[in-house]
Amino acid sequence: MPTRITSRTATLIDHIYYYEGKSTNRDNLEVHNGNFIHDLTDNLPNYLLVINKKKIMQKNKDPL
Repeated sequence: MPTRITSRTATLIDHIYYYEGKSTNRDNLEVHNGNFIHDLTDNLPNYLLVINKKKIMQKNKDPL
């Protein structure tokens, strides 16, 4: 996706690098990325969302 757009060109000048590691279970991860569209600067800000879908087990505390 280009991150700098002018009337004549569209270039990629911003990069996001992401490394999961060797022992990461991809079934539990959801990765989304993209650009926000706005006209404040000549570069579009980009984002990366890494969502862990694994359920967290909560321990029940015994009442005192």
